[in-house]
Amino acid sequence: MPETPSTGFSEDELTSFVDAAMEVQAVQQDYMAQIEAAPEDAERQALVQEAQQEMANAVEETEGMDVQTYNEIGQAAQTNPELNERILAMLQTRQQGGAETMTE
Repeated sequence: MPETPSTGFSEDELTSFVDAAMEVQAVQQDYMAQIEAAPEDAERQALVQEAQQEMANAVEETEGMDVQTYNEIGQAAQTNPELNERILAMLQTRQQGGAETMTE
């Protein structure tokens, strides 16, 4: 099944999206504690911006993915329950399988 007809995204794009989403989640987790522990608003805001840049870098470094496509798939998943369920299933399978993270 090379393309999901109801979404217009290929299987490769969805796989890359899942890879990127896992990397983005890892960045979010790394920064969350730092942001919550920051004593000043300005410091928190700087950390939020740094985290956003790191998340964008994680997406760009994922083979077959860019920020625009990542955002398009994410938005489509919010309005398409079938796509959302498929992505969640892919994420769950990847996490249960202890998939290796992207190597450089």
